[in-house]
Amino acid sequence: MHHSSVEHLWEENQFNLEKLRGIDLSHSQHLTEIPNLSGASNLQTMVLNGCSRITKFPQISWNIKELKLSQTAIEEIPSAIEYLNQLVWLELNYCKRLKNLPSNIRNLTSLTRLGLRGCSSITEFPKISGDISDLYLDGTAIDQVPSSIERLTKLQWLSLQYCTRLKRVSSSVFKLQSLMFCTLSGCSRLDDLPEVLETKGILMQLNLDRTAVKKLPAWIEFLPLLNELNTGYCKCIESLPISICNMKSLSSLDLSGCLGVDKMLEDLPLSSSSGLSSLTKLNLSKCNLSTLPSALSCLPYLQSLNVSGNNFESLSLTPFSCLEELNISHCKGLQSLQEFPLPSRLLDLQAHHCISLETLPTSNVVFTGNWITQQSSIYYNCLKLDANARVNIMADAQLRIQVMATKAREPSPEDYLQMYSGRPSFSFCCPGNEIPEWFSHQHRGSRVVINLPLHWCSTKFLGFALCVVAAFGDCEYFNFCFNCKCYFLTKDGEVHEIVCDLEVIKIDGRLGFIESDHVFLLYAHGLSAVFQRDDGEHNLSIYSSCREVLFEFSHVDKDLQPIPNCKIKKCGVHLLYLEEETTQISGDDSLNEAGLVESGGDGIQNIVEDEEVHNSTTLEEEGTEHKSESEIDTLLLGKSGVKLRSQYSSHSVHNGLLLPPENGLDLELEPAAFVDFGDC
Repeated sequence: MHHSSVEHLWEENQFNLEKLRGIDLSHSQHLTEIPNLSGASNLQTMVLNGCSRITKFPQISWNIKELKLSQTAIEEIPSAIEYLNQLVWLELNYCKRLKNLPSNIRNLTSLTRLGLRGCSSITEFPKISGDISDLYLDGTAIDQVPSSIERLTKLQWLSLQYCTRLKRVSSSVFKLQSLMFCTLSGCSRLDDLPEVLETKGILMQLNLDRTAVKKLPAWIEFLPLLNELNTGYCKCIESLPISICNMKSLSSLDLSGCLGVDKMLEDLPLSSSSGLSSLTKLNLSKCNLSTLPSALSCLPYLQSLNVSGNNFESLSLTPFSCLEELNISHCKGLQSLQEFPLPSRLLDLQAHHCISLETLPTSNVVFTGNWITQQSSIYYNCLKLDANARVNIMADAQLRIQVMATKAREPSPEDYLQMYSGRPSFSFCCPGNEIPEWFSHQHRGSRVVINLPLHWCSTKFLGFALCVVAAFGDCEYFNFCFNCKCYFLTKDGEVHEIVCDLEVIKIDGRLGFIESDHVFLLYAHGLSAVFQRDDGEHNLSIYSSCREVLFEFSHVDKDLQPIPNCKIKKCGVHLLYLEEETTQISGDDSLNEAGLVESGGDGIQNIVEDEEVHNSTTLEEEGTEHKSESEIDTLLLGKSGVKLRSQYSSHSVHNGLLLPPENGLDLELEPAAFVDFGDC
């Protein structure tokens, strides 16, 4: 009954509540009180999050295990809470009227997780049982972490983000033997860490970003398992302790927003054999750098480098042979990105708003990285890219799509786990308003129809390459994707629908106003996997009989909601096949049969919006050039009696019957199949 309009439940003793096991009334904002539930002896879970008119702690059975009261108006926790001796999880986040907890809460020996985020009236560190494992005190008004925390011997996660009154942290924190994660981010009055003579713990992650800490203590090297250290935007830090070079477990270091980073690194005795050489992830964004610190050459295993928001004019990547992720976004003075390392392992290149970027390396490098994963190359709002740069990145995108599709077709045994933990996909974006010529099926608007060739779904079929040309207005979305719906029409008039959400862009700020159109090239193995059985054999029984298919694209945000300021101007689809040609597209001999798809234009002929759209390959064989989208619908679906209005709705099969369409659409369909791949 979450999000309900109920104001009252039942009168006391009105029902037998012995069989009641769970209550979820979250976000029922008209609810003012909860009846006495002490007789509900089997009640284990109660969720009242967002019930903003609830002012009193509920009377409940001692058997309760999970109690979630976040965003309520509760002001006090009664001392009787000590009788809830089965309680495991207590959530009171953003109860801004809640005062300090009663001292007898320490008697709750079953309590392992306590959430007090945003409880801005809490001023004292809670006196809780030593059995607690997760403690969230973000945004509270506490001013110190006392030495009594040493009693919390099972504490694994301590979060104190944005406790802006916090000034002191006891050294006992760093002696806790079970503590793995400690977050002090945003504690703007915390200017010093305590002296610790001996560390016993297994701390793995320490977040000190946006604090007033002036220096890192030398004893940090005695945290033997620390693998992630975040000091981003600690603008008072002027140097790093030499002892940091002995931290052999440290794999991730965040120095973003820190001034004088180049000097900090140059002052360290770094070498290829020092502890810091194990770093795989380094964040130097917004550090006012004009060149990369030479000390980075001593980090041979670096896989992820974020240097966004700096002042480079040129950048060379040759020292980073293991680099897989590179973020150079918002380097507004960057004009040239020079050589990639040979061989290259780069999977993810983010170059949003590099407004001066003109030249890029050639794409004819051998790629030795993991093909069975997510890859992206995003040049959003890089409006000055020259012709050679555009040709290079478009050729690289075409190559990667073909090779990824080939590798995903027959993955090696070690690739299977990667495939099912994250489906292989590729996304590419750069300024432009033309679909590359090698896309054999193109059309204006958001839909394109394909007359499928005979035996199209053969054993050599690899999947679909997709292309979209989109125009953006001022857009506040932090990331977005394209939703792709495919309607396959069989010779018997049945329609089979596949839905796939193609993630495109993840960024750390607004997209902003863009005058130019952008071209997106996309591939998702999830969209192709439906044509194959688990044993690798193609599902010929359904899709080989299909003769036409309609691809429909729409633009959505991360929550799959439509983006109002985006217009899809053109779209294209290309069928990928394993071709009987040899090529040197990768260093893997197993790919010698994987030929490139047909060569053609670079797809970026003109980045100035043109009202006259020239479609060199706009489905001439299907007679659809200059047809409206409604005429395309009729062309594809008229045979089966399908009547479409302004949009499509998802259909599914349940117990052999086609469920009725949503949104009031009038559709007349034979029994069909619906496959939803979600985020491909």
